[in-house]
Amino acid sequence: TRQPSKSPRSTPSPSQGPTTQPTSSPSNSPSKNPTEAEITAKPTKATAAPSKSPTSPPTGSPSTSPSLKPTPEQGECLLGDFTLEFDGACTAASVLDAYTDQVYNAPGATASFCSISAADDLGAKLAAAGFSDASTLCDQVYLTQANVPFTSAASRGTDLHFEKMFYNGRTDWQEEIETIYETDDYSRSSYLKEDAEAVRAFYDGVAQGHRVEWPGTLPNFKSSLNDADGLATC
Repeated sequence: TRQPSKSPRSTPSPSQGPTTQPTSSPSNSPSKNPTEAEITAKPTKATAAPSKSPTSPPTGSPSTSPSLKPTPEQGECLLGDFTLEFDGACTAASVLDAYTDQVYNAPGATASFCSISAADDLGAKLAAAGFSDASTLCDQVYLTQANVPFTSAASRGTDLHFEKMFYNGRTDWQEEIETIYETDDYSRSSYLKEDAEAVRAFYDGVAQGHRVEWPGTLPNFKSSLNDADGLATC
């Protein structure tokens, strides 16, 4: 028998059929939304980006704001250097008063969590600096402070010879008597207030703000010769 060359019921070729485009291909599907694909393709990238809001820093990052709260080892409310200024003698009471007013009670100086007193805070600082109390601090201040020579008061030399003679009662200051007969115009002379003016100027000036060197080499200022009040006996 002879096979026919064309079958009237043959299935159309896939290349000519209306369903030649596979619907299962995601790359060529016209129903795909490219925006949705981009979002779903990068879910981790969107969530991994750090927040740019200044009010929500990452919980794992360390805080950049330094803590003002002292550690138990420090035992201090206020940290850092400070300077105290006050008039009068340096005593434990004057140091504490100055620290309380100028440092501890200064506006914004003491944090709200601070529970120790100004005295305890100052004591912790002194202990850290090697001082047992404020009195030892004053001792150190006096020891290291520059002293003004005792001879600056009379301005009659620097060898203490005049001072020695004065305290023995044998200088012209003790012996002079004001008179008008030593000058041709009868003007006054041997006037102690003028001759010893340097002493008053020294007292009112440099001696008010500096320590005066103790003339311990003079016999009049030997500790064994001082009276009950600590004053040199002339």
